[in-house]
Amino acid sequence: MAVVPDDVTLLGREREKQVLDDLLAAVRQGSSRVLVLRGEPGSGRTALLDHLGAGAHGLDVLRLTGTETETDLPFAAVQRALLPLAPRIAALPAPQADALRTALGTSSGPAPDRFLVSLAVLSLLAALSDDAPVLVLADDAQWLDRESLDLLAFEDLDDVALADVVVVFEGHAAFLAGLHFLDLV
Repeated sequence: MAVVPDDVTLLGREREKQVLDDLLAAVRQGSSRVLVLRGEPGSGRTALLDHLGAGAHGLDVLRLTGTETETDLPFAAVQRALLPLAPRIAALPAPQADALRTALGTSSGPAPDRFLVSLAVLSLLAALSDDAPVLVLADDAQWLDRESLDLLAFEDLDDVALADVVVVFEGHAAFLAGLHFLDLV
């Protein structure tokens, strides 16, 4: 089986690769960014996400993928992405830590307050970015549960080296209105 170099799958995508490289440079300098890659199936969304992940040397990369079967399961995507960081949750303020543990299913209790869970995730990612810039890659965002998606769709944050790159099908991005889009044609 022949190995296809990354650049072959991205022929004609120099503009898009430059946007992604600029995003990585900004995050390495301590900025935060949110970018939505929007395009039709087969337009190269996932290949560009893979390219971005491959170039993220020195960054902590969290990757999640939406699945149709989990669309109605609150925090399902966040659970998969953040579970490896569970030991760091103890450093959060107690109300945030309790809410996040419940959302991740590592603790029982009533449904957690979404604001506290959001605050806990942002606090956790901010703490993680103290060690190295953080890159969150979310593929097939149109199938993410609403709670996980809300956590990804933040505005730029001050003093946090964090980038979220969200990939979504054309026609399914209304829920991300107001964010910066890179349309793939």
